[in-house]
Amino acid sequence: MEYGIGREYREAFDSIYELARGGYLDGAEAGGERVTISGTGGQRRIIKGSASFVYDESAAKVGKRDKKQRMERDGASWFASVRSGSVAENDAAEWTALIESTAQAYHKLYSLLEFEQNSARSAKEAASDMRRLSNLAAGLFPARKLVVRPSAMAPAHDIYGLTFRAGLSSVGESVPVLCKIYFRSEEERGIRRLVPIGRREAAEIDRNIIQNIGTEGGIANDDRQRASDMIREVIGQLDATLGAGDAAAYVVMAGKEDEDILRDMIENGPYGTVTIVCKSVKVLGISHVRWSDSVYDIREGTDTLLRASIGLSGAVTLRCLSCGEEVVSGNVVTVETESGQREFALDPSRADLGCDETRLTEIAAYVSGSHIIEKHCDIPGRGTAGCTRTVCAAGLAFLQDSAGQWRAVCKDCAAEEVVYDGADGPALTSTLTLAYDTKRLIPAGEAGRCSCCGRQFEELTAKGLCRFCNEAGRAMTEGDKSADPKVCANARAARRRYARFSSMLPLAKRMAAPPGQKYCFESEDMLMFALGRQIYIFPKSSANESGYIAPPRKIGEFAGGNNGARGGDRK
Repeated sequence: MEYGIGREYREAFDSIYELARGGYLDGAEAGGERVTISGTGGQRRIIKGSASFVYDESAAKVGKRDKKQRMERDGASWFASVRSGSVAENDAAEWTALIESTAQAYHKLYSLLEFEQNSARSAKEAASDMRRLSNLAAGLFPARKLVVRPSAMAPAHDIYGLTFRAGLSSVGESVPVLCKIYFRSEEERGIRRLVPIGRREAAEIDRNIIQNIGTEGGIANDDRQRASDMIREVIGQLDATLGAGDAAAYVVMAGKEDEDILRDMIENGPYGTVTIVCKSVKVLGISHVRWSDSVYDIREGTDTLLRASIGLSGAVTLRCLSCGEEVVSGNVVTVETESGQREFALDPSRADLGCDETRLTEIAAYVSGSHIIEKHCDIPGRGTAGCTRTVCAAGLAFLQDSAGQWRAVCKDCAAEEVVYDGADGPALTSTLTLAYDTKRLIPAGEAGRCSCCGRQFEELTAKGLCRFCNEAGRAMTEGDKSADPKVCANARAARRRYARFSSMLPLAKRMAAPPGQKYCFESEDMLMFALGRQIYIFPKSSANESGYIAPPRKIGEFAGGNNGARGGDRK
């Protein structure tokens, strides 16, 4: 009988198919009958006795695959979909029975141990953790008053251990050695992957499981399908790790006898570099433990600055909450020196962290200079309080002020009075000026000042005038006699505008100006009056101390179209 296996059971189908294809079911019988496979790609088939199971992406669940419509004892086959669901249930039962019998047969060959973490930790263990973390905080941040408190955060990790017998050889015949390798399940962007754990941490995990956990059972809730999936993934990752050529960085010897065998191979091997070859691998069993780390907050006052976690290996990982970086990873701190990066192993159980005074001072200087730095900035217009934050070196930018000195500011500074992040990158706002022509803040040194109105622009004419003042100068000097119609029109409009706004100027100044030489030019933010050669400007946003609009102010004398205005007050 042929059954179509739908999408709901795809993972289980893949698991059984891959186990059979990899030879992991050789020597095992599922329900008294051997499981075999055939086909590839979309034609994969699992065969057990007279039943054949084919994966069908178009199907949802499990059902018989009949190529012809026929009349049967239960009625016409083409009415099967509207009859009782008992037939479909029987079909699914056949498949479920295959899953269970395959898992049971597999576990006769490969043991699966499920360890359980002790949920209650003694007060003595918690006190020991806090003492170690206090040593770490005091050693790395000696100038801060940090305290350690238990955290409500307790992330859990799935850790898988795989025990295997490896045939190792340096010369001659291989010698069987019992080995272990551990993997940690990590998830990134919804995709789970198994990552091999380094030998030093793996050895601590192995010791902790043997000494401190000790609670083992079969497969939790008799979840055979999950166990089979897990075993397939772990074995697949073992193949990938051994095939990568750096297995020695992850493999732990199971006991002292195995360590002695490996040591003898190295000592009795050929002169020089000894190459150990793994000639065979036999998987013996897999273990799993879901371990919740012991997590602690490290605070100063009411602020939580660091978070520490102690995993199954007993090693400490210390994370900075400001930048998210790991200050300490598995009892190891990385320090940038003149010769490059250096790693130092710390012993948090000791007050000196296992370092001499010189080294500890060097480490503390680097760490405290890179993390939880208290930064204060005065913000113009916001009083003396300014802004005080705890930041890290990675969150600081160094910008030049007007005097050419470098100042440290927060990269994510929200005060535009301090830092302006423009198209050309961040800059201190105090070093910038507004260019009236482009309406951009640009470095003050790159702006040109109009010799007439005194405003700053990115571009000026060859005579040092902005476009507005240059056009006004032509209108005053050429007037209605200009050959350019635009200049004539500008002069006429300026005379009409003067008649409209002349009352803004003192009567004496108006009377003193020669007839026919009174103009008013307007831009979007300013009025400019020309009374003969006397130039006055009126910023539209101008107001005096009492809140009333300030009168136009004299900025200088207009010297034709050559030099613009000269002298006067352009404040």
